[in-house]
Amino acid sequence: MSLPYKTLMKSSLLLLVILFFICCKKNTEQKQTIILLDDIIEMEEKNLKESSIEPSCYSQIGLIGDSILVLNDMCNVNEYFFQFYNSSDFKTLLSFGKIGPAPNEFGSIPFLTKTDRVNFFVSEPHGVLKEFQWKNNNLTYKDKGLLPGAGARDIVLSADKIYGKNTTEGKGMIFIQDTSTNEISQWINFPTDITLSPLEKEHRQLLGDNYFAVNSSKKRIISGMRHFNRIQVLDLNGEVIQNIQVGKEPIKTKVIDPETNFISEDAPIYINGIASTEKYIYLLYYGKTFNEMDSEEGKAKSMILIIDWEGIHEKTLAINGKVEAISASNDDRSVFLALKDNKEGLSRIVKYTVGK
Repeated sequence: MSLPYKTLMKSSLLLLVILFFICCKKNTEQKQTIILLDDIIEMEEKNLKESSIEPSCYSQIGLIGDSILVLNDMCNVNEYFFQFYNSSDFKTLLSFGKIGPAPNEFGSIPFLTKTDRVNFFVSEPHGVLKEFQWKNNNLTYKDKGLLPGAGARDIVLSADKIYGKNTTEGKGMIFIQDTSTNEISQWINFPTDITLSPLEKEHRQLLGDNYFAVNSSKKRIISGMRHFNRIQVLDLNGEVIQNIQVGKEPIKTKVIDPETNFISEDAPIYINGIASTEKYIYLLYYGKTFNEMDSEEGKAKSMILIIDWEGIHEKTLAINGKVEAISASNDDRSVFLALKDNKEGLSRIVKYTVGK
C-alpha cells in the first residue's frame, strides 16, 4: 500500500534536513593531525655556511631580494636596530635605525614587517608603519602609515589587509585591519578546545601569543602557538581548517605564574619563529622552556618544521644550538638562522642549503 502524498513529502523533507546537517557537520569539523618527530634531518656541516657576529638578541631575519640579509637587534647593542649583510658571504653592508625623531629613526623598538625585492617595512609598537627603499647599499625613507593603536606588532601586509598581533588589547590572537579604513574588521580568537583555568582565562591575551604567516593567493593563514603545542591552518577569515600537534606530547596548561600574573618560567616554548615562501612555511620549534634550552648550551637542539599551506608536513630539520630567528629564500633553497652563541661567546648567522 502506497503512502499518502503528504506523508511522503514530510519524510523527504526530514531526510533532506538530516542530510544537510550531516554535510554541514562534516564540512565544519576541524582536521586533527600530528607531526611525528621520528624522522629528523640533521643539518650537515657540508651544507652549512656560518659567520660569527657580535652577541645580541637577534629576534628577526629578513631578506631583500634574496641577496641582502637583515637582522633585527632587539637589544640595540650597537645603537642600531638593524644590521644588513650580504647573504652570500655575510659581509657587513650597513647598520641602520637609531632611536630618534627623524624619518629614518624610530621612537621605540621596531619590528621587521616585510621585505621584498627592494622595499623594507618596519612597524613600531606605538602604531606607526614605515616603508624604506633599498638602493645602492643604502636605505631611503619612502612612506609612513598607521596601525591600529599601541601594542601592534608582527605585522603581515597583504593586498588590502594588515594582519598583526596585539597582546596588550586582549581581544584575540590575530587582528585583521582593513587598509581602506584603517579599522580592525576582525579578531581571530583563542582556540575554544583548549581548556584553561580561571587564572589563565583572565590572562588569555598572553596565552594567545603566536607566530603566523599569510598567503593571500592560497587563502591561508598558518599560526604556530608559542606556549601551547598547537599549529593551526586557517582561512583568511580566521576559520580553523586544521589543528596540528607536534609529537605525542599533549597540550600543557598552567602556564601563568600566580605570583606574577605573567608567563611562568616553567612554561614550554613550542613555536618561537616563522618564515614563509609561496610554497612552504618554516616553523622554529623548541618543545622546551627557555631555561631548559639555556641549561643545555652546546647540547640543545632547535628544530625547523617545514609544512605547506595546507598543513602537510614536508620535513623536519635540526641543528645544535638555540636558534633565535629564521628566514628562507624565495626559491626554498636556503634557510637563514640566527643562533644565540657559539664557543667564542659570539652570536652566529647560518645559511643552510636545503636538499630536495
